[in-house]
Amino acid sequence: MAAAPSSKKVEEYETFFNERLAVDLENTLAERDKIYEEISEYNQLKNFIESTPEAGPMKTMVDIGCNFYMRAKIKDPTHISVLVGLDIYLFMTRPEALRFITVRNKHLYDKVAILSSKASDIRARMTLVLEGLREIQGLPAEEKEKPQREVW
Repeated sequence: MAAAPSSKKVEEYETFFNERLAVDLENTLAERDKIYEEISEYNQLKNFIESTPEAGPMKTMVDIGCNFYMRAKIKDPTHISVLVGLDIYLFMTRPEALRFITVRNKHLYDKVAILSSKASDIRARMTLVLEGLREIQGLPAEEKEKPQREVW
């Protein structure tokens, strides 16, 4: 009779682990990856602004998606259209765009730090649940490897 409550408890822990913790971790890491992609795009824009001359018209190649490039002529490179969020673009001067990118990247890195901390918390909970499962099932705890002695 003692096996039935134990197996039910094990099943509850496994369900919680698989349907809640694993999904939360996956969603958190996916959200963090999206933010890293956004940071990468802003860094590409910053590099483009810093590496291109400001005076006169210029020709360039523009990525229109999926690494498919088209030739483009820029008549006035003094102003740049920058995505500021929610599908809203603003025309900015080059110095304004660089300031915006710096502030935006700081904000995005703060979000990444929060999401990384959240992912660490979820991993810690996952470890705790696994330890609880091991204890309920009566399995021996995994032995940690002893540190090897330094030879030199």
